Amino acid sequence: MLVAAMLAIAITAVFQMGIMWRNADQISSTWLPKSVSVNKMSSQLASYRMSELQYVMSTVDSESADLEKKMAKVMSAFQADSKAFGEHISSDSERKLFDSFTADWKAYLLIHEQVISLTKQFQADQGKRLLNTTAEKLFVKATATLDQLVDISQKGAADEGADNAGRGEHPGHEAGPLAALGRREDVTDNGKGDAHDHP
Repeated sequence: MLVAAMLAIAITAVFQMGIMWRNADQISSTWLPKSVSVNKMSSQLASYRMSELQYVMSTVDSESADLEKKMAKVMSAFQADSKAFGEHISSDSERKLFDSFTADWKAYLLIHEQVISLTKQFQADQGKRLLNTTAEKLFVKATATLDQLVDISQKGAADEGADNAGRGEHPGHEAGPLAALGRREDVTDNGKGDAHDHP
């Protein structure tokens, strides 16, 4: 059920990004980077959590090593997008939510390190319990806050797009947002793998 929930989060994030891309030509450079960054962050966290769940279930050393590399890659991209989002925060309410999210995510990552350590010490069952209890509560709390930031960014982008459309402005018709979107690359690898019990 938890895996299904993670897939639902990933699908929702992709759907939200699709809406944003379709309306990008009416969004100025003020809102576009923020919307792009926070939607990527949402997708990246879903991918990260999925890889963790696969990691504690894996019994194959090579698969575990690949999952560690994948998590490191996703986290690197997440940190870059988190920094970019932080640089475009435009209100005290956004800052408060972002600080709350950041604090919960840092606490989550501390537990993540414990889970990885326990799994490497052949104590995968303890790692699973930790991942599915304390870590899950933090993950749910952090992603709920991130969802609020996604909503704020999307509403701001939509409102600004509507204002621009009303004035007949289309900033993306030149070498602006749409040109950049056409060259974008996905930063997460959502490959699927079979999960196995860890000894």
